[in-house]
Amino acid sequence: LLEAGGEYLRITATDMERRVVTKAACAPGNLGPVVVPPKALLATLPTTGYVDLISSDGHLVAETERSKVTIPAGDARDFPPAPLMMDAQSLGQLNVGLFREVAKSAATDVTRPVLMGVYLDGENMVAADGFNMSIAPCPLATTGIIVPASVANLLKVGESAAVKWVPSSVPRLGGIVRIVNGYHTIYAQCIDGTYPAYKQLMPTP
Repeated sequence: LLEAGGEYLRITATDMERRVVTKAACAPGNLGPVVVPPKALLATLPTTGYVDLISSDGHLVAETERSKVTIPAGDARDFPPAPLMMDAQSLGQLNVGLFREVAKSAATDVTRPVLMGVYLDGENMVAADGFNMSIAPCPLATTGIIVPASVANLLKVGESAAVKWVPSSVPRLGGIVRIVNGYHTIYAQCIDGTYPAYKQLMPTP
């Protein structure tokens, strides 16, 4: 979903489990909102320089100095809306570098969905795959949520990351987490279920 206003282009993408909103500097203009296939758009963008984006008759025209491509566009009204965050609880600041390192130990086996996330219990962040386990301190104001490990690839190291969480109205469901990371805002559906009692696996001093 592309929408320009003022000096920034607002870009939103979602796979229904994660949603990323970011912005890029642009010349003052008024584009969109318009929905285009991401792969088709990326194929037209130059690695350097600028591109002119023009919405016209149900299409997006991307024009550079050397090319002009017309991409079929969808109706922005059909794009999934952003999650409601009215009851969001502020959890604090996430250490992005540690989160990315810990997330590497998460499982990739879809038959064990709980282990495909990073567990935040207010004291530590934990990820395990049944063979390896990574733990790092993470003093957030939560009693336990499981954030999909795939979120780590969307976070930028060196930028602050403020975390908010909206609990689910249904018991045992994970709710939604929002992480504001520099220019990026990431929404993710937390993983449902109970994380293993990892402290029982930690060696005693």
